[in-house]
Amino acid sequence: MKPISLFQIGKYTNDWIKDFYDQAATWWGPDPQADGVHAARAKTVERLCGAGTKRILELGAGPGATAATFADLGHTVVAIELSPLRARYARELAKVPRQGSLTILEADF
Repeated sequence: MKPISLFQIGKYTNDWIKDFYDQAATWWGPDPQADGVHAARAKTVERLCGAGTKRILELGAGPGATAATFADLGHTVVAIELSPLRARYARELAKVPRQGSLTILEADF
């Protein structure tokens, strides 16, 4: 499939967005974040929502590393990702045993 260019079509569309994130997954790989980013996000959620396990819905989960970090801390996590390649990376993380649970859905939220 030929990549869809935002410059060619002149507006954001679902097809353009999906194509962009599929390409980004190829460029960035399974985890483009710097060390410590996912743990910092988890600390922010705990600071804002209080201690204890939570049910977490992550929309636009990308390759799933933040969702996996939450599951490692005992949370029940459902992560939704539009890009098939990024969802595939996340599903690999979901195969690893974790203190909580991690479910990956490839879908448009």
